[in-house]
Amino acid sequence: MKRLAQPGARGVYLIYEPLAVALGEGLDIREPYGRMIVDIGGGTTNVSVVSVGGLVYNKTLLQGGEAMDEAIIAALKRKYHLDIGIQTAEQLKIELGNVLPHCTPQRLQVEGTDAAAHTPCLQQVTSHDIRDALIDSIHTIIDAMREVMGQTPPELLADIAEGGVLLTGGASLLDGLDNYMREHLGVPVYRANNPMTNAAIGAAQALDDPALEAYLMTRP
Repeated sequence: MKRLAQPGARGVYLIYEPLAVALGEGLDIREPYGRMIVDIGGGTTNVSVVSVGGLVYNKTLLQGGEAMDEAIIAALKRKYHLDIGIQTAEQLKIELGNVLPHCTPQRLQVEGTDAAAHTPCLQQVTSHDIRDALIDSIHTIIDAMREVMGQTPPELLADIAEGGVLLTGGASLLDGLDNYMREHLGVPVYRANNPMTNAAIGAAQALDDPALEAYLMTRP
């Protein structure tokens, strides 16, 4: 009987996620230039400063899109006595999520359960309701960014003040988040072009480009 080749990968390589994000956004990670990358993922938020292909400083928060969904659930129960599930909360975050305090409110009719009567009910929810639910989470992230800036060497902090902060991850798509952070931090903040896929794109680039091999780590 013919023996088949054993399936599987030849090896496992690792790359720091902020470096992969930078590569996926077309940035040259080999430059002696400081960049701050804030990745607001599902379960965590990573605030990183990178330079010359390495991590200068990194802080991870247990605060991401899932915690924001939970905050929406709690806020609507508190304000309207409305129980909703995690999928509905995520939908509200996507459709109504914003951090703009003076915008004209958008509205969405939501199906849920009356928390007291335990009966189905409809409730109109506004974008201001969602902003109020999310604002504490956003300020927790802003405080972490300030902390990381305080630990960053002055010359790299000057680079960040000039080049700005790269905002990525699913929750970075919240309307007005980049402008809100810019107002509170006093540095440019811009949203990634490919916030959902840049890490994967950058990791693939690192594997394909021999010039980037130095930034890959081999897993034993």
